[in-house]
Amino acid sequence: MAVAINYRFSPLRMSLKKRDKVALDLFVKNIDDSIKKLTVRVMLPNELAFSKGGFKTAEIINIDKIMPAEERILYLEIWPKHNLSAGEKAIQVIVQEFEGNYQYTKNQTEKTISLIVD
Repeated sequence: MAVAINYRFSPLRMSLKKRDKVALDLFVKNIDDSIKKLTVRVMLPNELAFSKGGFKTAEIINIDKIMPAEERILYLEIWPKHNLSAGEKAIQVIVQEFEGNYQYTKNQTEKTISLIVD
């Protein structure tokens, strides 16, 4: 595992009453000794979206160059859809490491994040 993935929600939970957005800060750190080329893919469940309109449920971010021991912070907003129900919602984060160009995947790291809705 050459990439570490951490996260932070602000506020910590999504409220069904308020129906307001939650900020997701995603920390991607290169823990290897070499420069990396990465793609970060964040996929939301059907009840959440990256836009207020509710159409965008996946985000793809390319990081062309991340130095050894460097950490990038990705700022995302998560909005509730009309069909949101209470409980834990699983958010899938996949970080792919590429060799040369974005055509050949060298390594892949996955993490599942839980967002609590009450």
